[in-house]
This record gives sequence, structure tokens and C-alpha cells, in this order.
Amino acid sequence: MADEVKFPNVRLIDVLLRDPLAENTRRERTRLLLSSVGALVVAKAGIIPTKIESLGVTFTASNQRAIVVLFGVVVAYFLLAFLIYGLFDIMLAIEMGGRANLSEKAAMKKYPDVPYYGGVVRSMKLMFLLRALLFELGLPVAVGVYAIFALIVVR
Repeated sequence: MADEVKFPNVRLIDVLLRDPLAENTRRERTRLLLSSVGALVVAKAGIIPTKIESLGVTFTASNQRAIVVLFGVVVAYFLLAFLIYGLFDIMLAIEMGGRANLSEKAAMKKYPDVPYYGGVVRSMKLMFLLRALLFELGLPVAVGVYAIFALIVVR
């Protein structure tokens, strides 16, 4: 049998209120959003350098297309990195929440006089999933995918 990951004793409410993304995932999210904004500026505003006078470099049309492709590759890289980190973080948070939920249900059975606050916890679980999947993960992914498609149209 494979070694099982041991989670510290946590309460379900602590899991639901914590940040679903780790610090390194947040950095990848920031990089994805910044590169996506840069790509969207290139794609939508058409701001592609034609020359850098201080270096004496002039870009031809094919060089400008290469810059657009480079922006797309950078955004795709950060998108993939963020997806990998983000999905693992959210799966870990869901696993921790499930284990905390089971331990709290077992504790509730020991003390039947304490009313079970199931409705509140269920709505908090839903809000956690919506926040984690839609806002924390889905929105940056959508911006990154849109930036890549906008760059494809520019080419």
C-alpha cells in the first residue's frame, strides 16, 4: 500500500477560509496575467516595435511576426505552469476539506446535543469551490487563452 499523505488536524472552517493557492502558484498566476496583458497590448493596440534606435536595430515584418509568436509562446508557457500548479493546489484543498469534514461529522455524532450547522457549511463549501475554480483558476486561464487567440488573429 502506498504511503498516505498525512494532513494536520484542521477544522473544516479553516480549510474553507484559507487561500486555495500556494505562494508559488500565486507567482505563476501573476506572471500569467502580466504576460497576457502584454500580449493583449501587442494584439489589440498593435504596439509592435519597428526599431530600437539606441541599439540601431530595425525590425522587418517577419521579425515583427516573430515577436508576436514569442509573446504567444511566453503566455502559453505561463498558462501551462499556472494550470499545473493551480490544479494541484485546488485538489489538495478539496482533499483537506474532505478529511476535515469527515472528522467534524464524527465529532458531531459524539455530541448529539450540539446542532449541526450543515446548511452554513454547505454554502461555504460552494463559495469556496466557486472562488477557487472560477476566480482563482478560471479567470486567469481565460485571460491567457484569450491573449493567445488575440495574438493568433494578429498574425
